[in-house]
Amino acid sequence: MTAKPTTSEILKSTVEVMAKYGWAPVREDECVLVREMAAELIGPDVASAETLLAVRRLQAASCLGFHENGRITGVLGYLFLGRSALDDMMAGRFDALKLDVGRLSAADEPPALGYTWGIAAVSKNASAAAYAAAAELRADLWRDLPFVTRAVTPVGRHIAITRGQYTPLRFPDDEFMIRRPAAVQEIAA
Repeated sequence: MTAKPTTSEILKSTVEVMAKYGWAPVREDECVLVREMAAELIGPDVASAETLLAVRRLQAASCLGFHENGRITGVLGYLFLGRSALDDMMAGRFDALKLDVGRLSAADEPPALGYTWGIAAVSKNASAAAYAAAAELRADLWRDLPFVTRAVTPVGRHIAITRGQYTPLRFPDDEFMIRRPAAVQEIAA
């Protein structure tokens, strides 16, 4: 049996794959701008710049930017979480806006699950790069890792279901959606 990759290994490989598509970890001085962009595109209920910064310091791949002509035109957020985060989700206590960084998986342990924290793009190039990179990651590096997201808008829910292969986590109209590992999806099919 092959050992599951640790969070630090997944983070390093995620950044490497994302770089092939033009994505790079957001710098500390970009966190306010990134938060403003996400709020404008998604709505006001997005994590604060302080939360982005605190999480970014522990997981570099938690906030990635796509730059065009010297400005950020796309933002992606991915978290790698420990089992306690899933327990919180199932109990309705998980809050990705005011994230308890203690719910992040430790660098030296395999994560229990991934969390798609957010996707926002103002250009077709950024949007295409986001989907292409995510497809590669889902097919390979993240293949055996369940991913959860919170669909906060009807459009977000539609995209999660149709493009991301997510299904409701707890009940039919749940905002929390899960994409099960590829092996589970193949068995179910």
